[in-house]
Amino acid sequence: MHRELTCMEFAKGNTGKKGIKDGKGAKGGKGSRGDKGQGPGLTDEQVLQLCRGVVTAQISQYASSIRGKCSQGCPINNRTLIGPPGAGGPSGSPGKTGKSGKAGAKGSRGPQGDRGLGCQKGGEGERGTAQPGDSLMMTLPSPCSPPC
Repeated sequence: MHRELTCMEFAKGNTGKKGIKDGKGAKGGKGSRGDKGQGPGLTDEQVLQLCRGVVTAQISQYASSIRGKCSQGCPINNRTLIGPPGAGGPSGSPGKTGKSGKAGAKGSRGPQGDRGLGCQKGGEGERGTAQPGDSLMMTLPSPCSPPC
């Protein structure tokens, strides 16, 4: 049984949802070697000479500018970029008096002095007389008198 299809039956439907993203794939193989370059090959000596020529051309391009700056600064031409140093200026006024310093730390105890000589015994004193009713007070030597 064949039936005839109409244009409506061949129309596209809506786009479907995106799928889940997967991890990276495996690394590909090494590519094939490229074609050999066109033109003459240069030896190391020729490359060195070429580089020297480029550097010399760059220097000579700026040489006249450098030479002009140097001649301006040269004292032979009596034209200098900066002159010789001038005379020293006058001395300034004195500054404010400084603050007094902090007190120093207490010093340590000094060494013991030499031992003195022994005193000689004094002579025998006079015998006193006590009266009845007198208090028996001893007379002490004055603190100003020597101990001997």
